[in-house]
This record gives sequence, C-alpha cells and structure tokens, in this order.
Amino acid sequence: MNACSKNQGIATSASVEIPLEEREKTNTGTSMTDLESQQSQRVSRVTRTNTVDTSSAGSGDQLVDGQDSPAFIQHAPPTFKETAACVAFCFLGTALVGVSMFFLEGRIRPIPVQYLESSGEYVRNLVISEVYKGETIDTLGLFLLCIFAPGAIQSAYGFARGQKGDFYRTICTYSVALTITGMVSELIKNYVGYMRPIFFDQCDPDDQYQSCTGDGWTQHELSKSFVSGHASMAFCGGVLFSLFLERTIGVSSVAVAVARQVMMPTEALPMSTSSQPQSSVLMVSLAYRQPPGWRKVGSIVALFPMLVSIWVACSRVVDNVHHPADIVGGAVLGAAVAAYCHPIWYPDPRFLP
Repeated sequence: MNACSKNQGIATSASVEIPLEEREKTNTGTSMTDLESQQSQRVSRVTRTNTVDTSSAGSGDQLVDGQDSPAFIQHAPPTFKETAACVAFCFLGTALVGVSMFFLEGRIRPIPVQYLESSGEYVRNLVISEVYKGETIDTLGLFLLCIFAPGAIQSAYGFARGQKGDFYRTICTYSVALTITGMVSELIKNYVGYMRPIFFDQCDPDDQYQSCTGDGWTQHELSKSFVSGHASMAFCGGVLFSLFLERTIGVSSVAVAVARQVMMPTEALPMSTSSQPQSSVLMVSLAYRQPPGWRKVGSIVALFPMLVSIWVACSRVVDNVHHPADIVGGAVLGAAVAAYCHPIWYPDPRFLP
C-alpha cells in the first residue's frame, strides 16, 4: 500500500501517469530506483514530443519554445524567390489589365436621351454633358507621385540602414497590392459600364443617338467611369506609404525598436525557457501602449502622404472625367487592398517583430 502511494506521488510530480501494468509490476517487486528511471525516460519522451522542430518550419515563420501562438513567431523578410514571384505577379496582372483596356469591350449602355415627339428633338442628360478640360494628373504623373516615389523612398531607407529585407518587403507589398487594385478596378469598370461626365462632349453621337462619332475618347472608354482608377491606385499607394511611415516614425516604431532588441533569434533561445519570449512580448506591448509624446506627432505626420492621394482623386472630379461617387468607390477599394496587403510583409510589431 505504501509503495502504491509513493508511485502515485512520483507520477503526479512528473505530470506523467504510470500505466496499470507497470504499477502491478512495482507491487510485485520492482525496486524504486528502476521505477524512477522508467519515469524519467517517459518524461524525456514527452518533452521531446512536445518540442517543436524549427527546422521543419518555413523560412518566413519560426516557432519559439514550442509555442504555437502568433506572439512567439519570428517573421523573416521575403526571400529573393518570393520577391521575384511578387514581381512576376505584377507583370502578369499588368498584362491582363492592358489586354482588358485595349481588346476587351465591357458593358455599353444605350445613349441616355429623351425624344420629344412634338418638336422632333432629342433632350440630353445634363449630368453627362460636361466639357472635357484635360487631365491635371495623367497616368504618368499618377505613377510617379503615388507609386514610384513612395516605393523609392522606402527602398532607399532600407538600404541606408543596411536592411536588405526592407527592400524585398517594399517590392512585394507594392507589387501585390497595386496589381490587385488595378485588376479589380478594371473588372468593376467593365462590369458596371457607367458613363463619364464628359460623355456627350467626347462622344459626339450621330443624329439617331445610336453610336459615337467623336475622334477623341471611344464609347468604351467613356463608359468606364465607376470606379476611378486614379483614385484607387492613388489611395493604395498613399495608404501603403502612410502605414510605412507610421511604423517608422509613429507610435508603432517604438514597439518595432523594442521588439528588435528584446526578441532574440530563434536559434539563440533556450528551448527550456518559456519566460523570455513571454516577457519580451509583454515589453513590446507596453512600449506600444506607452509611447513618447513626439511619436504620436509622428503618427499624425505619417498621414500627410494621404493629402497627395486626396488631391489626385479630387482632380478627377475637377477635370470632369469622374463623378464624386467614382472617386469615393476607388478610394475605398485602394485603401482596403493596401490595409490588407501591408500586414502580410510588415506584421504588427506587438506580435511579429
């Protein structure tokens, strides 16, 4: 009876239950030394089973101390192959958009006029009878202001700090987010077929108002008002750049700096120590919640690139090439795609430094 009590106490302290067969053997004459040896071996096997093999994890995510919580994942920058895949996706998406713009014809609505039988005249819809004034920001200007300039600044910042991974992150983030935004925008344009405010000015319809005869914009181009491609691309690039600045000079930069100091590389962490990752994550979280005052100012300054995006979007209404609803829809689309794609390569510093 005493032997059974001792055996149960040992099993409880080791957190391993002894099978019934071994307890029966113990009662029939197995020594305490042999039993303790068996229990030690069993505990060792359980420990090895619960230990995570970090070599089997992907190059981007590595688990620390056998924990499967996101707070214990080290997020590595994309590899060269992943970056090349992002660029290839960008070229493929751009080619598809080009084919759609020049070779595929989307929805063409009937020309909206009202025929007056009493006078035999046609009355035009004044909403789409605005005069074309040219473009304040053309496609090249959009690319330079909202895509090339932010990406170049981010890449230069990474190289200046000796962090090649930031260059890869920038390429992947901008390539994927902007490509998705462009493809979705073109898809919506062709599906909706909404007429631009300058439709009648550029269409110059025939006497029966059945087709366009103008030499400027084609009827297909004049029927792609919703959503605004300039607005969607401008807001996608602007949001990406603002999120990067907030992470660099804003409140999140404090958590990023603390995380890079307290979170040791995976291979340097002892597998038997679980308090280090937990305390590190706690330090990062506290740094995020209690940042210096000037970092809050930095978060506000990080919004300034959005002013460029707003200007580009509003210029489309001033130029009479889009309705206000078109730029609102484009802005929501571009900002949503950017907000979704950015954390993929720039994870939340409170969890994935």
